[in-house]
Amino acid sequence: MKRNVLFFIGFFSSLVVWSQPTRWENGPRDDRKTLYAFTDARIQVTPTQQISSGILLVQDGKIIDVGTQVKIPQGAVVISVHQSIIYPAFIDAWSTYGIDSKPISSRSMSGAQQSPERWGAFAVNDAIHSDFSAADAFRVQADPATKLRKMGIGLTSSFIEDGIARGTSAAFFTGTEEESQMLLKTAIGRHFSFQKGSSKEAYPEALMGAVALLRQTHLDALWYQNTQPAFRDLALEQWNQTLGLPDFFDARGSYDVVRFAEIAQEWKRPQAIVRGNGSEYQYIQSIKKYPSLKLILPLTFPDALDVENPLDAQKVSLEELKNWELTPSNPAIVAQNNIPFAFTASGLKPSEDIFALTRLCLQYGLDYATALAAWTTTPAQMLGIQHEIGTIEKGKWANFIICTDSLFSEANQLKEIWIKGIKYSIQQQDSLLVSGKYTLHWAGKTFPVEITKNTSISGKWWPDSSSSDFSWNYFQGNVTGNLTFQKKNLRLFGWVIPDGVQGKITNEMGQEMPFTLELVSSTPSKKTSPQKWATWNIPSEKFYPQVGLGAAKPWNEQPSINALISNTTIWTMGKDSVYVGDVRIKNGKIVALGKHLEREPNITIIDGTGMHLTPGIIDEHSHIAITRGVNEGSRNISSECDIDDALDCSDINIYRQLSGGVTTAHLLHGSANAIGGQTALIKLRWGVTAPQELRFVGADPFIKFALGENPKQSNWGEQPKIRYPQSRMGVEQVYIDAFMRAKEYEKNRNEWKANGSKKEVEPRPDLMLETLVRILHHQEHITCHSYVQSEINMLIHVADSLGFKVNTFTHVLEGYKIADKIKAHGASASTFSDWWAYKYEVIDAIPHNAALLTQAGVNTCINSDDAEMARRLNQEAAKSIRFGGLSPIQALSMVTLNPAKALHIDKQVGSIEVGKDADMVLWTNDPLSIDAQVFMTVVDGKIAFDRKADAQQQIRMKAEKERIIQKMLEAKKAGKPTSKPIIKEKRLYHCDSRGE
Repeated sequence: MKRNVLFFIGFFSSLVVWSQPTRWENGPRDDRKTLYAFTDARIQVTPTQQISSGILLVQDGKIIDVGTQVKIPQGAVVISVHQSIIYPAFIDAWSTYGIDSKPISSRSMSGAQQSPERWGAFAVNDAIHSDFSAADAFRVQADPATKLRKMGIGLTSSFIEDGIARGTSAAFFTGTEEESQMLLKTAIGRHFSFQKGSSKEAYPEALMGAVALLRQTHLDALWYQNTQPAFRDLALEQWNQTLGLPDFFDARGSYDVVRFAEIAQEWKRPQAIVRGNGSEYQYIQSIKKYPSLKLILPLTFPDALDVENPLDAQKVSLEELKNWELTPSNPAIVAQNNIPFAFTASGLKPSEDIFALTRLCLQYGLDYATALAAWTTTPAQMLGIQHEIGTIEKGKWANFIICTDSLFSEANQLKEIWIKGIKYSIQQQDSLLVSGKYTLHWAGKTFPVEITKNTSISGKWWPDSSSSDFSWNYFQGNVTGNLTFQKKNLRLFGWVIPDGVQGKITNEMGQEMPFTLELVSSTPSKKTSPQKWATWNIPSEKFYPQVGLGAAKPWNEQPSINALISNTTIWTMGKDSVYVGDVRIKNGKIVALGKHLEREPNITIIDGTGMHLTPGIIDEHSHIAITRGVNEGSRNISSECDIDDALDCSDINIYRQLSGGVTTAHLLHGSANAIGGQTALIKLRWGVTAPQELRFVGADPFIKFALGENPKQSNWGEQPKIRYPQSRMGVEQVYIDAFMRAKEYEKNRNEWKANGSKKEVEPRPDLMLETLVRILHHQEHITCHSYVQSEINMLIHVADSLGFKVNTFTHVLEGYKIADKIKAHGASASTFSDWWAYKYEVIDAIPHNAALLTQAGVNTCINSDDAEMARRLNQEAAKSIRFGGLSPIQALSMVTLNPAKALHIDKQVGSIEVGKDADMVLWTNDPLSIDAQVFMTVVDGKIAFDRKADAQQQIRMKAEKERIIQKMLEAKKAGKPTSKPIIKEKRLYHCDSRGE
């Protein structure tokens, strides 16, 4: 070790001054730029490159050289880091450090807020904070900075976690110098979420509303940039000024990663960086489809559940159990699929250790270099600062940590973190020095020393032939104590440095002489070798989705059957209504039907003897497979919203309804407003790995309208009473006003397109009105929630007078009173079989309604509007035989061919005919009998439900659940943290459901 080590290294390191040269200082300026030379160091230069014994030179906050042949300049402060390792300091790419958590919205309103209330020339919605700049708001926060440094984090990308558009983030060092010194980069990226945060404005209240608001704001910003209107909007201006930055999205809910990826693709953004939620492994196949996508992964893994009590164990779903077991494997699976990702400490509890959590990921199969990159080089690249930080290379900022062992080893201890060339001690008092053998350099001599207990720096030393005990005190980095030398007591004062102590020893004559205590070899750790990670064997079956009764394979890996369903009673719903015969399926289509079809080689024969084959049931009015809100009821018109943006392909009701023969469902917005959101038509493909894979490709678009008590808010208490309309006549006026505005909007847009150069300002694109224009051109079709004859009559009159059509009156419980007018308008009817008296406006409902409408020539459907009822729509249809005298074919048509016609998909589904999709149900009995059970449901030629396979799956699921429960019991016995189970029930939506 070189002898030019200065005694007061701790003092001199504090003299490095980072004050701005342009700033006035009230006193002498200290411009010394101390040069540090770290010697005998193992240096992790990059995640894959390590120098075994190198030299690191640091000056003025930067790395000026690193390597094995580096010449140490004269006057350098030499610091030996023998037997320690230097790593790049961590970078947290997702942080709120330094940003005040005070809500942005500045006014507190009572009641339901219908308009923006934030002071200033800001956005049209209080959840849009794109004007926010983290660089302007940043303040050094001592305690949070200390906590970050103890985790090895030397730099954060911080932003305001408030709103749907959250403004821009900035990069900050985690040191304690003034703000101007801690700011590295002023604009990192634009931040977005689906949570409106502190905004008290009613809109949006559902996920689809948040998506719509993002879309509209994006269009508004483009329009604002192109037209330069007479008003100022600081939020839109900042939105446009930051278009060159990458987009960061906060994916808090399941499948939000692909939702944001879709938005980024729609906006033609070159880079989307999404903070995941740990469930990405469940649908990694879909995430891979977006090559520009990068992830930021939290280390927030669920605790084991306390399931010792069998009653508590019953509360736990298989989904929760699997999530506990598999979430730590999420980073490894993301890495195996070549998706770049960084780690973040956001969301961790104060007691959680990011090194232990990263080590857990290694034990679940994550590669060591990838884990290190996820804390260093990958976030640096995401933030666009890879040329300044993230590795220990010449010219980069001196951000590094010094530790005792391999970074993620259990034996490792962080000793120091250097930020912009300034040292911060992070070693705790119970871990001052490594136990082992040292050498004491003093008075020109060397003496052996052994430290056996580091908490108080105690052990033995050998000043002569015999050993002598010592015990030194430690306080705030200083060491004081005594040494016995030649029967005389010597006083000692010093300070801890990497791998040793420096200071002065005072002899009996009062003379002070310098000393250095230097580590020679540490006591070998009894813990596991730090870099040999024994990957845990996880005998866990994967299900798609990861819920009870999930499919064994993803939908796109499930084969279409090449099959012949033989000798079964076929309900074609076509010309030859019912007969015993065969149906041939190939490549997802019906290719032949008839009697005694030829048995081709290599074909699967499904014996249908004694069973009945029908088209798949189509539910014209459903609310399953929707997440985080079925109503955007904050406004009286929400036509810009789309159920497609809120699909949930993991909803167990998909599987349950397949077991009841449903193959297609029309997912409707609720009835909270007169003009609701656009609908989604899906096929029940159990096992898809992304919500959009449910969509019925090529289907016509529909939108939900509503009449009656719900849009006028009769049953929602006093709070919503400020929202227009409050009466049935007000509902009528909403339609008139809306379509008059849509006509004017279209006129202005067409004029501008024809004479754009002569118009001063382009009409603002409006997604809400664009939808209404499509309705006027019969490009979007209305399905209308309705009950009372007077209102049905009103909407027909309004539609006829304004030039649009109502495609379907749904519920339509007084339809029998005006069946002739519904038929004359050309509308279908979709009703309940026998629901009545559940609120006053249905007091005149009768169970004969469907039959009377059918007999009047109206295309009539039976719908569910209910997740449970949809599992027995065949029986609901049969009720019209009992009450209305319909034939079996007429009854079954109301849940097969008729809804197919109403939804304009009768060329693809609804009947068993050659060329149509192989969406069929094989029943154990007459499908209109209460004794009938679904034996098999086929969707797109794939077996989506099989009763025999279901029985086996039930057994497997129970065994899998018990296996994981046993693991949780073992985890509790081993002292792992546990939490109490609670029953988590998925909300079942209906027309009038509000909120998430």
